[in-house]
Amino acid sequence: MFNKLFDPMQLGARTFENRLVIPAVHTMGHGSVDGFVTDSVVAHYDRLAAARPGLIIVESTAVMPKPKGGSEQRGLYLDAHIEGQARIAAAIHAHGVPCIVQLQTSGLTGKGAIDPPTIADYEGDDFDTYYKGHGMTVDELHNVQERFISAAVRAQKAGYDGVEIHGAHRYLIAQTLSPIVNTRTDEYGGSVENRARFAVEIARGIRAQCGPDFLLAIRLGMTDISAEELAQTIELLRRAGVELFDLSHGLMMTNAPRASYHKPAEYPFSDLVYGASRIRKLTDAPLICVGEITNGETAERILEADIADFTAVARYILVDAAWPDRVRTGQEIFPCFHCKPRCRFLIDGQNCPGRAAKAKKENK
Repeated sequence: MFNKLFDPMQLGARTFENRLVIPAVHTMGHGSVDGFVTDSVVAHYDRLAAARPGLIIVESTAVMPKPKGGSEQRGLYLDAHIEGQARIAAAIHAHGVPCIVQLQTSGLTGKGAIDPPTIADYEGDDFDTYYKGHGMTVDELHNVQERFISAAVRAQKAGYDGVEIHGAHRYLIAQTLSPIVNTRTDEYGGSVENRARFAVEIARGIRAQCGPDFLLAIRLGMTDISAEELAQTIELLRRAGVELFDLSHGLMMTNAPRASYHKPAEYPFSDLVYGASRIRKLTDAPLICVGEITNGETAERILEADIADFTAVARYILVDAAWPDRVRTGQEIFPCFHCKPRCRFLIDGQNCPGRAAKAKKENK
């Protein structure tokens, strides 16, 4: 039934057992304080790994302290965080599953931040939400880069197989890549190469510090620049040592060029998968795609069409951590209800209607 999804995937010297990725999904309700890992976070990843996906990307992890009023996000900005992160990596590895951790800082869109630092002075509502932030000096940019590199070194010490740089979902690196937010006129703004420089230098620094065997991935948004510019950015990052490109939403600004992202009416998959198919035609870099992949058949069709090398499934696995095994063995799939305006699991993992429905049916 599945000729691709559960086949091994070779990436450099690494072999992944299958093509299914659990992407980074930030979880709440674990009582994390000051970036530290709690027992329930470790248990969450132990459950996810038990069904043996090909790769787990551990949720968005801060490289810098969060402002007061920020989320309960886990961190890798202190050496003291290594012990807790090592518990997550060990829990996943106990099931024979490789794992990397996603590294992030928010910039302009930081929760609870007042006049936050970003790539250039910005004030406006291009995001459908009003934001105001100040542009960083070159020295401040270098400091943030060092934060990413230091966090990657800590991730390696914690036992992770690699890291994913978060360059999507409205966060700082996505801001640097956008010509709407990044209006700098120095070496970090203007051309595609200059706007990519901030991320490229982070990638080079991580590769230099962590060595050739440390998996380096990046999540990139497809909604902010043209497919051609994104493909050019991917090649710049690839030359800097990035090996795997995880494609998703970007800034989602109201006046960004989204032609590479919105699918034709007859297209059989989601907008995000369509965007990945556009990028695939422009680069042979290894890709992860995501977006409304709710069953194994859809994932298989995407892989057979050579749209990506890996498919990522998030919400259905949050409902049922055994989703990979259920797909593998042809068992019933428990649905995600796609709660609006926001996924309830992301607000509080104990308040997910899909999980509640699953538990009710299993307890009959």
